Amino acid sequence: MFDSPFASPPFPAVAWNFLEPVGLAGLAALLPIIALYFLKLKREERVVPSTLLWKKVIKDLHVNAPFQRLKYSLLLLLQLLLVALMAFALARPFLSVAADTGKYVVLLVDTSASMATKDAGGSTGKTRLEKAIEDARQKIDDMSRVDEMQIVAFDEDVRQVCPWTNDRSYLKKVVSELEPRHLRTHAQEAFETALAMAEERKGSEVLVLSDGCFDRLSLNKLLGESVQGTNTEEASLARLRKFRFVKYGREYTDNVGITGINARTRLVRQAGEGGARVDTLETQMFVVLENFGLDDVKAILTLTSDAGVFAPVIKVVELKGRQRGLESLDGNADGSTLESARSSEAFKLPANFQGVVTAAVRTEAGADNFPLDDRAQIVVGGAEGMNVLLVTGVNYFIEKVLVVMRGVKVDKMTPEEFEKDWNQRGALSVAEYDAVIFDGCAPPRWDDGGAIFLGTLPPLPGFKYRDPKAPKGAEAAPPSEPVLLEWPRVIDWDVAHPAMRYVNFGNVQIKQAQAWDLPKTAAVLVETSGGPLIAALESDRVNAVGTSFQVLDSDWPYRPSLPLFLRNSVAWVSEVSPRRRPTALKTGEVLSLPPVEGASTATLTWPDGHSEQVELSATRKMPVKGVNSIGLYRLTGIPGDGPDGRTFAVNLADTKESDNLAQASLQVGEETVEASPSAIEGKREIWRTLALIAVGLLMAEWFLYHRRLGL
Repeated sequence: MFDSPFASPPFPAVAWNFLEPVGLAGLAALLPIIALYFLKLKREERVVPSTLLWKKVIKDLHVNAPFQRLKYSLLLLLQLLLVALMAFALARPFLSVAADTGKYVVLLVDTSASMATKDAGGSTGKTRLEKAIEDARQKIDDMSRVDEMQIVAFDEDVRQVCPWTNDRSYLKKVVSELEPRHLRTHAQEAFETALAMAEERKGSEVLVLSDGCFDRLSLNKLLGESVQGTNTEEASLARLRKFRFVKYGREYTDNVGITGINARTRLVRQAGEGGARVDTLETQMFVVLENFGLDDVKAILTLTSDAGVFAPVIKVVELKGRQRGLESLDGNADGSTLESARSSEAFKLPANFQGVVTAAVRTEAGADNFPLDDRAQIVVGGAEGMNVLLVTGVNYFIEKVLVVMRGVKVDKMTPEEFEKDWNQRGALSVAEYDAVIFDGCAPPRWDDGGAIFLGTLPPLPGFKYRDPKAPKGAEAAPPSEPVLLEWPRVIDWDVAHPAMRYVNFGNVQIKQAQAWDLPKTAAVLVETSGGPLIAALESDRVNAVGTSFQVLDSDWPYRPSLPLFLRNSVAWVSEVSPRRRPTALKTGEVLSLPPVEGASTATLTWPDGHSEQVELSATRKMPVKGVNSIGLYRLTGIPGDGPDGRTFAVNLADTKESDNLAQASLQVGEETVEASPSAIEGKREIWRTLALIAVGLLMAEWFLYHRRLGL
């Protein structure tokens, strides 16, 4: 195994050099100073009373005679040293205290969320990125006139913020404008991009300013698939040596953060005034807390609502310290696991609540150094009533059941009308409905919302037709047309599922049903000797119920179980209605603006207060990219929405970024990239020291000169 190409030398080489060698031309000023000490003085004629004074005059003439041997003079020495020091200071001498660096540098700066941790400036509380920018500016100051640099910032995206240039003022301006973005880190693409840029110039290097809070880098992707070949191994190592990693942040963290927030709203019946049961919206909220420090902590979780709709809810959660190095959730012998440092807390919000809920966490010790994950927000929708779309030909029984449901508004389409609308608008044709009932028909796919499929195969992954006569275990393509089961006999039904509450299916007779295969995630609600008769599928965005038989091919319309089943199923599938779904996006996700009629633009206000105009469409959702800051986004200017408009919550909610323990090394394949903290201080300028010495010599020369005159 070869040594890591990133290891720093044990004793950094020290060498002299100059950033502005032209300043040494000032040494030429030494010659005139020396020449001044050879010049003969022009004397005035005077009458003297005695010849005894001629001895002194002769001595002075001897001293000032030209071309005689130069005698020792302290003033001359001080003046020569003064000029020499000033010339050296103008040349900007420096000491190379680290390994030699190339003339061309790709500055790869990490601007991800973890770089906002305030642990890089000691007592000053600087963020990691602020310290990195400070060092980068020093690196730029150390450049000579022939050096060049380009700057690449990376987080979830890779951005070339500055091309190759030697303009130090421009480089410092660009690097000073970098700010931490509330995004996760995708380092692989950034390293590949920086390496490609570095190879544009011979003798270049990549200087990585980061805390190392990202996954192991792929060696093969970074250097090419040929890295393992014996003929190219040395060339690959040479490419690896282009990288120098400078770490920012402590190798210890006390961070406790919110890494997940979600909510589920459903329609329930509760006792109202006078004892009558009424429909209400019930929202259950889930908050995930994680402790990334080594010590056990007590986290204080607080839930509040905008405008103080309900009193703050406070809960103390005990979290174990995170055990580093655990490869699985099985944990250590002492019982510590990764799960013991994580807790999912559930809260039930007041009935019919709508608005913004804010979850905040802190420890008994107070706020930590990473504030971005200390708060998370979610918007709970409050769509009143229930909008249902019935797609059917003629089915008097289903229409009658829906009409008598309280709080349910029903629209009806024929299969032909729905198909035409779907072909024109796609999924937007059902965006305004909480539930859609398909009687004997189905759209090509179903990706979002609640739906009931009566007598038709749900267009969901894993639902397939089955041939009951096919031998078990045989691998064959499912039939393209349904295979019918004659008079299937019901053997069991699931009364625990929400769609089957109070439903008795034992007395229902079915003439024929389709034979289905279900995905493993589906639940069988009614089972027959020939396969499932009714099935349900639940996910974070889809609730669906399907019956493998036509309602009119049975005596179900004459049984009380049909209205109970439809009432239960409509309420259950509506729980994932986009109209009511609580919204809590993650930074970096695309914010989709709903289709709006009557307005082509609207105003989107960002969490920092600035606003911009965004385009709207009457037929499709419009994406808003660049949602990279946590907080509330407000969309106003839509007809009928009122002055407050619509609100969208965006959170960090990312375990990788919250785990902000700075890494002492990076992993590139099987290689270890050791941190090199001295890489920034590669050129230590000493001209300021020389200038101070020159000032001291000037003062000494002034003192000696005036003292001699006084004598």
